[in-house]
Amino acid sequence: MSSNFQFAFLGCQNNYLASVTDITTSERPVGPSITETYGLPDVFAADYKKYARKKYFFNIRGHDSLSHIGRWHTLTSEGNVRACSNSYAEIEHLEGLARKNAAKVKRNCVASMNVTFGPKSGSFFADVCELKEYRWANLPWTLEERLQSLMSSTRFFGCFRRGMYGKIYDVAINASEGWIMLLKQGEKYEWGGELPADLRRALEHGKERKAAISRVFLNHQNPHEYVLLFSDGIAHVALHEEFHDPLKTLLKHWAANRNLSDKFKFYPRSTCAYPKPYQRILNACYYNARGLFHLSRGNPLLALSYFNEAHEQNRGSDEIHLNLGMALVAVRNSRRDEELESYLAMEKEVRPNPVVLREGELGSFRMSYVGMEARGWDMQMLERGLDAFMLEARKGAAESWRVGMVEEVEERWPRDGTVELQGSPIEARVYSHELRGDVDT
Repeated sequence: MSSNFQFAFLGCQNNYLASVTDITTSERPVGPSITETYGLPDVFAADYKKYARKKYFFNIRGHDSLSHIGRWHTLTSEGNVRACSNSYAEIEHLEGLARKNAAKVKRNCVASMNVTFGPKSGSFFADVCELKEYRWANLPWTLEERLQSLMSSTRFFGCFRRGMYGKIYDVAINASEGWIMLLKQGEKYEWGGELPADLRRALEHGKERKAAISRVFLNHQNPHEYVLLFSDGIAHVALHEEFHDPLKTLLKHWAANRNLSDKFKFYPRSTCAYPKPYQRILNACYYNARGLFHLSRGNPLLALSYFNEAHEQNRGSDEIHLNLGMALVAVRNSRRDEELESYLAMEKEVRPNPVVLREGELGSFRMSYVGMEARGWDMQMLERGLDAFMLEARKGAAESWRVGMVEEVEERWPRDGTVELQGSPIEARVYSHELRGDVDT
């Protein structure tokens, strides 16, 4: 039995998911995972901790709580997180690759594909486990050059699958195109591009003492955040200062189970000290931008999930309320849900309590739509706004997500306290993240 440390950046700033799990040699959990989160949506964080009592989640990577990839194991079963499909759908080549990989899986097994995302539009590196090959697109140029060099150095040039597969253990990329590549299960490592100076020094010192890297995590949406854990028990992190102590406690547990307590050292660096109320404004800005992105790509139901979360993070924003209203209209137009249409066709005086609409996948959407209409929203205005938005969005519909889409709208956000607006939608969310329903509770 040993301990495994997992970490994920799920947002562009101060959004962390960390865990330590005692596992068997076959990577099955022995008892519940110890988990810590920071800056993530409350419902997602609570659900993750709940399901981590029975599941061991690993290789979680992605943009946020609604779009990420990863896997899970229990003692007797395994699978991919449900949010994988959202991440794959954002990059056309990645979605097709996932289908090919799944088609190759053996009977009664689950397809595995480990993905690292980069900062550019459509950027990724994928370890395609069932196909036994690596695929990538739109990577930082220095990383691209190194990968091509590794490929051409093998005698199997042209048969990259057989000649190269298995040599690359992991790849991490940050928002400024800095990167770290692990070879031979972390015993060897290389780096390039623009990395924080403290991180470069830590990597150099690791090589000097011949220490292998156990885990490394860079935030592909932020150039400053990182977690670097060496196999000799030395950890270097650059995160929000309020997460230093919780993470140190987790890593102490990891070190103790690997007989490294005497050698464990923790070197934290603070990337910022924003208070939690301001963090919620940052999150609202991010989730609003992600909602606009998915609305522009013709996925209004997922966009609605993002706008609902943005509204939860900052209820005082007119912009979020209007975007949420446009998404509700877009979902109605695209789904033409029979239950909702029948309900709206009734005279208002004879309509039953809208609670009758809450069942099923679209239940939360129906409740929100009816609440919006009941509170006197100008539906024609929302329709016009949606038409104008989609007309403009078609000009860049093929573009994949990049964090610059948040920066372009950030300055429009209020920095003062939140205020509940009159006429806002009733409380209802449409979540599509992974965790619900996989394990009996």
